[in-house]
Amino acid sequence: MKILIIILTILLSTKYVSSNTLFDTSVYDVNFVSNYIENTKIIKINEIKKSSLLTILKKTLYYEKYEELLPILSKDLINSFIKNVIINDEKIIGDKYFSKIKINFDKKKIIEFYREKKISYVEYHPEKFLLIIYDENELSENLFTKNNNFYSYYKKNIKANGLYKIPNLDINDRYILKKEHIKNKDYNKILEFSKKYELDEIIVVIAKSSNNITNYEFNLFFQGEIIEKKFSLNKNDYQIFF
Repeated sequence: MKILIIILTILLSTKYVSSNTLFDTSVYDVNFVSNYIENTKIIKINEIKKSSLLTILKKTLYYEKYEELLPILSKDLINSFIKNVIINDEKIIGDKYFSKIKINFDKKKIIEFYREKKISYVEYHPEKFLLIIYDENELSENLFTKNNNFYSYYKKNIKANGLYKIPNLDINDRYILKKEHIKNKDYNKILEFSKKYELDEIIVVIAKSSNNITNYEFNLFFQGEIIEKKFSLNKNDYQIFF
Protein backbone atom coordinates (compact mmCIF):
# COMPACT_ATOMS: atom_id res chain seq x y z
CA MET A 1 0.00 0.00 0.00
CA LYS A 2 2.86 2.37 0.88
CA ILE A 3 4.51 1.67 -2.50
CA LEU A 4 1.21 2.41 -4.28
CA ILE A 5 0.91 5.77 -2.48
CA ILE A 6 4.48 6.68 -3.46
CA ILE A 7 3.81 5.80 -7.13
CA LEU A 8 0.60 7.85 -7.20
CA THR A 9 2.38 10.79 -5.57
CA ILE A 10 5.11 10.71 -8.23
CA LEU A 11 2.58 10.50 -11.07
CA LEU A 12 0.46 13.34 -9.70
CA SER A 13 3.53 15.49 -9.03
CA THR A 14 4.77 14.94 -12.58
CA LYS A 15 1.40 15.96 -14.00
CA TYR A 16 1.33 19.03 -11.73
CA VAL A 17 4.78 20.13 -12.92
CA SER A 18 3.80 19.64 -16.57
CA SER A 19 0.59 21.58 -15.97
CA ASN A 20 2.40 24.50 -14.38
CA THR A 21 4.90 24.61 -17.24
CA LEU A 22 2.19 25.77 -19.65
CA PHE A 23 1.37 28.66 -17.33
CA ASP A 24 4.96 29.60 -16.55
CA THR A 25 6.54 32.71 -18.06
CA SER A 26 10.03 33.74 -19.11
CA VAL A 27 12.39 36.32 -17.66
CA TYR A 28 12.87 39.34 -19.92
CA ASP A 29 16.13 41.28 -20.11
CA VAL A 30 15.14 44.94 -20.22
CA ASN A 31 17.52 47.74 -21.17
CA PHE A 32 16.82 51.10 -22.70
CA VAL A 33 17.93 54.72 -22.83
CA SER A 34 15.38 57.37 -21.87
CA ASN A 35 15.05 60.80 -20.35
CA TYR A 36 11.86 59.59 -18.65
CA ILE A 37 12.99 56.29 -17.16
CA GLU A 38 9.99 55.61 -14.89
CA ASN A 39 7.46 56.25 -17.69
CA THR A 40 9.41 54.10 -20.15
CA LYS A 41 9.77 51.36 -17.51
CA ILE A 42 5.98 51.22 -17.07
CA ILE A 43 5.52 50.98 -20.85
CA LYS A 44 8.05 48.12 -21.05
CA ILE A 45 6.40 46.24 -18.17
CA ASN A 46 2.99 46.53 -19.86
CA GLU A 47 4.50 45.15 -23.07
CA ILE A 48 5.99 42.22 -21.15
CA LYS A 49 2.67 41.56 -19.41
CA LYS A 50 0.89 41.21 -22.75
CA SER A 51 3.65 39.20 -24.38
CA SER A 52 3.83 36.78 -21.43
CA LEU A 53 0.07 36.24 -21.38
CA LEU A 54 -0.02 35.66 -25.15
CA THR A 55 2.57 32.92 -24.70
CA ILE A 56 0.33 31.19 -22.14
CA LEU A 57 -2.71 31.50 -24.41
CA LYS A 58 -0.80 30.00 -27.34
CA LYS A 59 0.24 27.01 -25.23
CA THR A 60 -3.19 26.32 -23.70
CA LEU A 61 -5.73 27.20 -26.42
CA TYR A 62 -6.67 26.07 -29.89
CA TYR A 63 -5.51 28.49 -32.56
CA GLU A 64 -9.08 29.61 -33.38
CA LYS A 65 -9.84 30.44 -29.73
CA TYR A 66 -6.54 32.25 -29.36
CA GLU A 67 -7.43 34.46 -32.34
CA GLU A 68 -10.89 35.15 -30.91
CA LEU A 69 -9.43 36.42 -27.63
CA LEU A 70 -6.90 38.83 -29.11
CA PRO A 71 -9.37 41.73 -29.64
CA ILE A 72 -10.60 41.66 -26.02
CA LEU A 73 -7.22 41.56 -24.27
CA SER A 74 -7.45 44.94 -22.60
CA LYS A 75 -4.91 46.21 -20.08
CA ASP A 76 -7.43 45.71 -17.26
CA LEU A 77 -8.16 42.12 -18.29
CA ILE A 78 -4.45 41.28 -18.47
CA ASN A 79 -3.84 42.84 -15.05
CA SER A 80 -6.68 40.81 -13.54
CA PHE A 81 -4.70 37.60 -14.23
CA ILE A 82 -1.40 38.78 -12.74
CA LYS A 83 -0.12 37.34 -9.47
CA ASN A 84 3.01 39.48 -9.21
CA VAL A 85 5.73 41.35 -11.10
CA ILE A 86 9.33 40.47 -10.20
CA ILE A 87 12.14 42.91 -11.01
CA ASN A 88 15.72 41.76 -10.40
CA ASP A 89 19.19 43.23 -11.01
CA GLU A 90 17.75 46.69 -11.56
CA LYS A 91 20.32 49.38 -12.40
CA ILE A 92 19.91 52.99 -13.44
CA ILE A 93 23.05 54.72 -14.73
CA GLY A 94 22.27 58.23 -15.93
CA ASP A 95 19.65 57.82 -18.66
CA LYS A 96 20.33 54.06 -19.04
CA TYR A 97 18.12 51.40 -17.45
CA PHE A 98 18.83 47.67 -16.94
CA SER A 99 16.83 44.92 -15.24
CA LYS A 100 15.40 41.40 -15.49
CA ILE A 101 11.59 41.33 -15.35
CA LYS A 102 9.27 38.35 -14.91
CA ILE A 103 5.47 38.43 -14.82
CA ASN A 104 3.81 35.60 -12.88
CA PHE A 105 0.16 34.86 -13.64
CA ASP A 106 -2.49 33.28 -11.46
CA LYS A 107 -3.26 29.99 -13.19
CA LYS A 108 -6.53 29.58 -11.27
CA LYS A 109 -7.86 32.94 -12.49
CA ILE A 110 -6.97 32.18 -16.11
CA ILE A 111 -8.75 28.82 -15.94
CA GLU A 112 -11.78 30.42 -14.29
CA PHE A 113 -11.88 32.88 -17.20
CA TYR A 114 -11.71 30.03 -19.73
CA ARG A 115 -14.57 28.21 -18.01
CA GLU A 116 -16.69 31.34 -17.69
CA LYS A 117 -16.30 31.97 -21.45
CA LYS A 118 -16.77 28.24 -22.18
CA ILE A 119 -13.40 28.07 -23.92
CA SER A 120 -11.76 24.66 -24.40
CA TYR A 121 -8.20 24.55 -23.08
CA VAL A 122 -5.43 22.17 -22.04
CA GLU A 123 -3.65 22.20 -18.68
CA TYR A 124 -0.76 19.97 -19.69
CA HIS A 125 0.75 18.31 -22.75
CA PRO A 126 1.78 14.68 -23.08
CA GLU A 127 5.54 14.23 -23.07
CA LYS A 128 5.82 13.44 -26.79
CA PHE A 129 3.67 12.53 -29.81
CA LEU A 130 5.14 10.46 -32.63
CA LEU A 131 4.25 12.54 -35.66
CA ILE A 132 3.84 10.79 -39.02
CA ILE A 133 3.02 13.00 -42.00
CA TYR A 134 2.18 11.83 -45.50
CA ASP A 135 2.82 14.87 -47.72
CA GLU A 136 1.03 14.70 -51.08
CA ASN A 137 0.74 17.28 -53.87
CA GLU A 138 0.20 17.42 -57.62
CA LEU A 139 3.79 16.43 -58.38
CA SER A 140 4.92 14.07 -55.63
CA GLU A 141 4.11 11.89 -52.64
CA ASN A 142 6.46 12.03 -49.65
CA LEU A 143 6.36 10.01 -46.47
CA PHE A 144 9.76 9.29 -44.90
CA THR A 145 11.87 11.36 -47.26
CA LYS A 146 13.89 14.57 -47.02
CA ASN A 147 11.50 16.06 -49.59
CA ASN A 148 8.70 16.03 -47.03
CA ASN A 149 8.11 19.78 -46.56
CA PHE A 150 6.58 19.36 -43.10
CA TYR A 151 9.58 17.53 -41.69
CA SER A 152 11.92 20.08 -43.27
CA TYR A 153 10.04 22.92 -41.55
CA TYR A 154 9.95 21.06 -38.25
CA LYS A 155 13.70 20.51 -38.17
CA LYS A 156 14.32 24.21 -38.70
CA ASN A 157 11.84 25.17 -35.96
CA ILE A 158 12.25 22.30 -33.52
CA LYS A 159 12.59 24.54 -30.43
CA ALA A 160 9.09 25.95 -30.98
CA ASN A 161 7.56 22.53 -31.70
CA GLY A 162 9.17 20.30 -29.08
CA LEU A 163 5.92 18.46 -28.42
CA TYR A 164 6.55 16.09 -31.33
CA LYS A 165 8.98 13.34 -32.18
CA ILE A 166 9.48 12.88 -35.91
CA PRO A 167 10.79 9.68 -37.52
CA ASN A 168 14.42 9.31 -38.52
CA LEU A 169 13.40 9.17 -42.21
CA ASP A 170 15.74 6.25 -42.78
CA ILE A 171 15.50 3.04 -44.82
CA ASN A 172 14.20 1.13 -41.80
CA ASP A 173 11.29 3.58 -41.43
CA ARG A 174 10.34 3.05 -45.06
CA TYR A 175 10.58 -0.72 -44.66
CA ILE A 176 8.31 -0.93 -41.60
CA LEU A 177 5.61 1.55 -42.62
CA LYS A 178 4.51 2.21 -46.19
CA LYS A 179 2.16 4.70 -47.84
CA GLU A 180 -0.53 2.03 -48.19
CA HIS A 181 -0.56 1.46 -44.43
CA ILE A 182 -1.14 5.17 -43.86
CA LYS A 183 -3.92 5.44 -46.45
CA ASN A 184 -5.69 2.35 -45.07
CA LYS A 185 -5.23 3.43 -41.42
CA ASP A 186 -3.60 0.09 -40.63
CA TYR A 187 -3.40 0.45 -36.85
CA ASN A 188 -1.33 -2.69 -36.32
CA LYS A 189 1.37 -1.52 -38.71
CA ILE A 190 1.34 1.99 -37.25
CA LEU A 191 1.61 0.55 -33.72
CA GLU A 192 4.47 -1.70 -34.83
CA PHE A 193 6.22 1.36 -36.24
CA SER A 194 5.73 3.34 -33.00
CA LYS A 195 7.53 0.65 -30.98
CA LYS A 196 10.73 1.63 -32.76
CA TYR A 197 10.46 5.04 -31.07
CA GLU A 198 8.95 3.76 -27.79
CA LEU A 199 5.96 6.12 -27.98
CA ASP A 200 2.30 5.17 -27.47
CA GLU A 201 0.62 8.36 -28.67
CA ILE A 202 0.77 8.63 -32.43
CA ILE A 203 -0.46 11.37 -34.72
CA VAL A 204 -0.86 10.44 -38.39
CA VAL A 205 -1.58 13.22 -40.85
CA ILE A 206 -2.41 12.95 -44.55
CA ALA A 207 -1.78 16.35 -46.14
CA LYS A 208 -3.05 16.86 -49.69
CA SER A 209 -2.05 20.14 -51.32
CA SER A 210 -3.72 21.54 -54.40
CA ASN A 211 -3.49 25.08 -55.73
CA ASN A 212 -3.15 27.26 -52.62
CA ILE A 213 -4.96 25.00 -50.13
CA THR A 214 -3.83 22.00 -48.10
CA ASN A 215 -6.52 19.60 -46.88
CA TYR A 216 -5.61 17.63 -43.76
CA GLU A 217 -6.86 14.32 -42.50
CA PHE A 218 -5.74 14.11 -38.88
CA ASN A 219 -5.73 10.84 -36.89
CA LEU A 220 -4.71 10.32 -33.27
CA PHE A 221 -3.97 6.68 -32.42
CA PHE A 222 -4.02 5.85 -28.70
CA GLN A 223 -4.84 2.68 -26.71
CA GLY A 224 -6.59 1.03 -29.64
CA GLU A 225 -8.76 4.04 -30.42
CA ILE A 226 -8.62 6.46 -33.35
CA ILE A 227 -9.72 10.10 -33.10
CA GLU A 228 -10.23 11.73 -36.48
CA LYS A 229 -10.50 15.32 -37.64
CA LYS A 230 -10.40 17.05 -41.02
CA PHE A 231 -9.47 20.67 -41.66
CA SER A 232 -7.94 22.95 -44.30
CA LEU A 233 -5.28 25.67 -44.21
CA ASN A 234 -3.51 27.87 -46.69
CA LYS A 235 -0.74 26.00 -48.45
CA ASN A 236 2.66 26.17 -46.74
CA ASP A 237 1.17 27.63 -43.55
CA TYR A 238 3.30 25.29 -41.44
CA GLN A 239 3.40 27.49 -38.35
CA ILE A 240 -0.37 27.30 -37.85
CA PHE A 241 -0.36 23.57 -38.64
CA PHE A 242 2.15 22.76 -35.90
